[in-house]
Amino acid sequence: MADSALPTPAKELPSPDVIAKVLLGGDLAQLTPQQKISYYRSVCDSLGLNPLTQPFEYLRLSGREVLYAKRNCTDQLRHAHHISVTITARELVEDCYVVTARASFPNGRHDESIGAVPIAGLKGESRSNAMMKCETKAKRRVTLSLVGLSTLDESEVDSIPGAQPVHITRSSRSDAPVDLGLECSPPPLNKSLTPSPGPVASTHRDATIADPGVGASVAPADINAPIPDAWQPFVQKTAVTGTITAGTRSKTTGKPRSR
Repeated sequence: MADSALPTPAKELPSPDVIAKVLLGGDLAQLTPQQKISYYRSVCDSLGLNPLTQPFEYLRLSGREVLYAKRNCTDQLRHAHHISVTITARELVEDCYVVTARASFPNGRHDESIGAVPIAGLKGESRSNAMMKCETKAKRRVTLSLVGLSTLDESEVDSIPGAQPVHITRSSRSDAPVDLGLECSPPPLNKSLTPSPGPVASTHRDATIADPGVGASVAPADINAPIPDAWQPFVQKTAVTGTITAGTRSKTTGKPRSR
């Protein structure tokens, strides 16, 4: 009996020269959008990173496309590998502010890196931001160095001339397969989030109310209606009356004394 299942299309693999450019030269520009997403996901899985937080971005630098690490990348790496970072030095070298950061694993293995930014001519808020950026750069650089990830940090991209971020777009061909399950952004919602206004209250007193138990419509009860004669034996009516008179009470029993 012939198999009626549809054949699964083979995945598009890059040519050997493209693989050579990626592995040897680190150029990811020759990959298709689907291959770039797959490569992105593989790098995140190998490092224990969550791809939904977009820890990396593609960058065009010196004619090549490479990955650079964002803040989410180094933050997740420190948390996943229990890396502790300590600032060992802060100093002013000529016109540059230099910070030295030391990162270590719980087993004692450690590494050091510096972050340097020019602060000549900066004052006030601009100078403060530059000094904080320097400390952040040192922490991120030493984190990437300790885990053996030789990639650029987000804080270094702004200082590199000609560096341009690259956004992955779908191919213009209508038959190009794109695996949406590998994309890092969630799909848009198909339904509106506007809450329902709920049931409309009726303004008629004689409106009928559906009985969920029987399914028949009955009239609402009227509390001012007279009690049927058949129910009279089961109804107890008691009239409470009393008269308050002046008097005294006994100190021992608390009962009123007779006059």
